Amino acid sequence: MKRKTLLRGVLLALLICLLLCPAAVADEFDGSRNGSITLNLTDGKGNAASGGEFWLFRVGDAVVRGSNLCFELTADFAPTGVSLEDLNASSAAETLAQYAQQHPGLRLQSRSAGRNGRVVFSRVPCGLYLVMQKTPASGYGFERMNAFMAAVPMTNESGTGWNYDVTARPKVEKKPLPTPTRTPGPSATPPRDSKLPQTGLLVWPVLALAGLGVVLFAFGWFLRFTGKRHE
Repeated sequence: MKRKTLLRGVLLALLICLLLCPAAVADEFDGSRNGSITLNLTDGKGNAASGGEFWLFRVGDAVVRGSNLCFELTADFAPTGVSLEDLNASSAAETLAQYAQQHPGLRLQSRSAGRNGRVVFSRVPCGLYLVMQKTPASGYGFERMNAFMAAVPMTNESGTGWNYDVTARPKVEKKPLPTPTRTPGPSATPPRDSKLPQTGLLVWPVLALAGLGVVLFAFGWFLRFTGKRHE
């Protein structure tokens, strides 16, 4: 009996701790503190994606409700009507990105990726943010990064505190190289032969027969002429 009572007491204490942990975490939240958002941009092979311009928009205000940290749309993005209940929903990020693309003046910061593919948005107040890439220039060697949302702060890995310096590792892909097309060169026109086509008859037999005819004709006239004289 004593062992069962002791086991029940331990389980009850663990349950109380689990229930109180979120409240303790929320109580430690400091809404006046600034944080940062860092992007490490690499492709599928780990190559750094340098260059490109990236925008940061504040889309949600941090609000503590009971023991939970929640976010509400800012006045600037309220017209989108997006629900912030599920921050991992890609549809919410896409809708916010379309609105932000139409209102670039709402961006909080603009940064470019360094040679190591690193982008740092510093001195970021607490809140929910949309991270997106401006339309890349034609010479940009990577596909456009998908927009996503990041919260400042986020709970640490153990879930016992807050992390105000957030790091994200979005994947980007290189643009496929265009397939070279072979352009046919000018067609070579064979030189035209100035000689007449061969018909199968040679010239010299014709001349020989013509000459023989002339000789026979003359010989005939000679015989006829000498014959008349003998008469």
